[in-house]
Amino acid sequence: MKHFDDIMQHLEETQRFREQIHTESRRIIADCSRIIIQIHQGQYKEAQDMLHNTKSSLIKLQDIATSRDIVTVEQEYTEAHTLYNIVNHDRVPLPEQIGVAPEAYILGMLDTIGELKRFMLNCIRNDNLDTAYHTFDTMETLYECLYPFAAYNTILKESKRKLDVCRITLESSRAIVTEERRRQHLISRMRAMGFEPTNS
Repeated sequence: MKHFDDIMQHLEETQRFREQIHTESRRIIADCSRIIIQIHQGQYKEAQDMLHNTKSSLIKLQDIATSRDIVTVEQEYTEAHTLYNIVNHDRVPLPEQIGVAPEAYILGMLDTIGELKRFMLNCIRNDNLDTAYHTFDTMETLYECLYPFAAYNTILKESKRKLDVCRITLESSRAIVTEERRRQHLISRMRAMGFEPTNS
């Protein structure tokens, strides 16, 4: 009977369509991970170029998929885009500047706080303390802005869990920053007294 053949053809087309979305989504997510690695390695030009190419891929995916299908993809892109903008321009981009749905924007911002801690630790290791302290201040400001969204956990899936992770991340980061400031204060006092501290 022809109508069964028509239904089968429709289902096969739907399956191919979904596989196409899934394959492209995985590729964009992998590219976003590489962008974040490049940022932490100081490869900002490479990260910028890959962000541009990934944006083009995301726009093409948005043209064929629904927002619900690509929340995770937009979330990962938001994280990479935001980290790059904060590190290079000290700015938190708006949702329309990134070009993603509001839900993906908030979830991506929550994930960015963890990457900012990683950047902060790299700054401390490289004795770039002013940037490290400023990064921590940015983390705190972001968390304060994002905390009220816990009330929308039924809409923003996992937002409450992510906020809990962010809170723990901030607490550990605050302890690190406080200890480093105390260490720098002690070093300054020792030098004022004529002692030169060693790294041992």
